[in-house]
Amino acid sequence: MKTYEEIRNCFNAIKNNIITCNELDSDMFNYRTYPEWLAVYKKRSMGIREIYKKNTEMVEIINEYLKKDLNDEELLAFYQGYRELEDRNLHDSYLIISIIDKLIPPYEARHDYEKLLHLYTDSCYELGCFLRLDDKSLERLKKDLHRIKNLRFHYKELSSIRERRLIYVAYYNLIKTLPEYSPKYNEDIIPMFKEAKAFYQTEDIKLMGDQEFARHEGNLLNIMLLHSFMYYLDDGLSQQMEYTDLIDEIKDTFEDEMDTDLCNAVLNYFHDQMNDEEFVYYLKNYLGFYFGEAIA
Repeated sequence: MKTYEEIRNCFNAIKNNIITCNELDSDMFNYRTYPEWLAVYKKRSMGIREIYKKNTEMVEIINEYLKKDLNDEELLAFYQGYRELEDRNLHDSYLIISIIDKLIPPYEARHDYEKLLHLYTDSCYELGCFLRLDDKSLERLKKDLHRIKNLRFHYKELSSIRERRLIYVAYYNLIKTLPEYSPKYNEDIIPMFKEAKAFYQTEDIKLMGDQEFARHEGNLLNIMLLHSFMYYLDDGLSQQMEYTDLIDEIKDTFEDEMDTDLCNAVLNYFHDQMNDEEFVYYLKNYLGFYFGEAIA
């Protein structure tokens, strides 16, 4: 139990230090006279030096654990510790990814699909949001997204919709986000869309009572495809005609008149019956209506 407590204490110290660091940074932006600002600046400087000294001590302890095989108690301590940082939106990407890389193999060996789902997802989040995405990082991001969506084969073993929803989100990112990072992933859009739509019709979703959720997510996926089409239409994409065929299919599945109108707008844009300005205006209005205050 001593090792568990030591590991958790390290994470608690890092967590508190990051919070203190954020508070010191925020203080710099409060309006004050120059002498007051200078005093806060000096306080922040001293505080940051102390924080980095303490964090370095904690990271050194963590790194010693990461050099060896972890037992079940240590694995749990690391998993709970890093997840608490993620849940509180506190990020040290290089530290967190090194921990994730250590935890993935033993949890894969244990077939702990819920923990793996979070490990793969958090890896994507740290890579996509906080690190420079060179070719190597983009391939890692793609690999992790595929590892998430491949957990659809264990859908029934994921206990809550909170976990299961991460599989749907992985498909969104493969269809929409990854191609935005690099055009070399454009060709993956349609295969991933078709795979996702087939997944949304599986018996496992029905067994878990997620049909209505999957229907809603399917509509969002349709919108993702339509949105992607707008961006890649002029990129010489080899699948343009396949896109238009899919949009015709999507149109037939929509029950809402606005959704059908959106499909028609995309097709009109493709056939040069609507210009860029008209189409962007239409799309913004549609998304504003669909998501309401969420995008306001």
